Amino acid sequence: MCSKSLLSCFPIIKRARFFYLYDINGNRYLDLYLNEG
Repeated sequence: MCSKSLLSCFPIIKRARFFYLYDINGNRYLDLYLNEG
């Protein structure tokens, strides 16, 4: 698995989890961060 860099290996599931977290926190920066990265 990708233990070195999660950004390097961003599965759909992981992205979904991040979106879920960003949605709860209400942080748009995370959305942009994922979209850019």
